[in-house]
Amino acid sequence: WMVDALTLETITPRGTDGDTLNGLLSRSDAFAAHYRIDPDTGHVCNFGTALDPVKGETSVSIYELGEDMTPARDVCRFTFEGAAAIHDFCITTNWYLFCLPPAGVNNRRAIGALLGREAFASVIDFDMDATHATVFLIPRKGGGGNMIAGTDERVKMIKVPNHFSFHFANAFEDENGHVYFDSVCTDDANLGLNYPKDVPIWESVVWEDVPTRIYARYAVDPQFESSVVGLPPRRIVSERNPEFPTGACTPCA
Repeated sequence: WMVDALTLETITPRGTDGDTLNGLLSRSDAFAAHYRIDPDTGHVCNFGTALDPVKGETSVSIYELGEDMTPARDVCRFTFEGAAAIHDFCITTNWYLFCLPPAGVNNRRAIGALLGREAFASVIDFDMDATHATVFLIPRKGGGGNMIAGTDERVKMIKVPNHFSFHFANAFEDENGHVYFDSVCTDDANLGLNYPKDVPIWESVVWEDVPTRIYARYAVDPQFESSVVGLPPRRIVSERNPEFPTGACTPCA
């Protein structure tokens, strides 16, 4: 789809090839805002999500495209129980990485969403009182088919201190296969759904109510599906209320 750069109004979609990445996407498929480029291969990596409010589960399709925007690898999919507002992700040499707080489906709002009366995000009930969020590590190689999280051993699920994150800064692996990722974290999943719909958000927002953000680094071990032994599960890098940081590509002291 195309949008007007000034008004953000949706413009009638272009031809089939332009809309679907040469047939890769159907008209109902999502394609996320934050793609990643593999510095080694030049591949464009991105994802799309689909929530089934009836089953109460979410499916994620992961795409890896070459320079000509044609598939460089088969589409990889995984499904997990619950709901999620997935806006960003990370890649490393061997993994696609997602980190999600526990969340379920609000059945009343799900009916409204199916009828077009509620926003998709309003369907999600986040449990920010839980103690842990879940890191999902999906293999970039050998991850074909639809993998079911919790039953397919290819999907690694690792618990980290609970938080909500819209944006990531960086991710990498060390020589031991440990995975590090840098995340902008908050303790509250505020999606701005309670503001008046007929007033620009910058005029109605109460800035004192906006959750503060920190920049934190997490370290996880795919082999044992745990935090890295000897390192804190979360290390705060900055408390300067960041939003779109970039990070170093190697571990720092």
